[in-house]
Amino acid sequence: MSLLLVVTLVILIIGWGIVLSIYIPYKKKKLFRKIAHQTIKELSILASKESSHFEYFLALDVLVDKMVRQSGYSESFGANLKKNPPILEWYINEVWKFHKIRNSLAHGGQLQVSVREQSANYERLIRNICNEYTS
Repeated sequence: MSLLLVVTLVILIIGWGIVLSIYIPYKKKKLFRKIAHQTIKELSILASKESSHFEYFLALDVLVDKMVRQSGYSESFGANLKKNPPILEWYINEVWKFHKIRNSLAHGGQLQVSVREQSANYERLIRNICNEYTS
């Protein structure tokens, strides 16, 4: 092969690498924005329904699980959280905390803080996550 052909191939390979390094994050951000908008709508619907604080808290956990699944993860919520999904990038520790509370509540555990207060905190966290992608 001639030197010109080799140089041309190298430039093409590098060029595609640059294009992909820009395109892939753009596609993810676009997907995350769509998920965030949908989650905000579902959160509004959920908040307008009459339910106990306990049911509402469980529904919030399901909503975050749905966000993670829509972003490409398919295992149980706990298993998916262990993989540190990018859609929860800066909030993974807080989501873990609320998921552990959810597990405790689902199995009859007691809380130090009221379920009402924890529900409000979880809702605020979900809104913060969504705001990362919609603002």
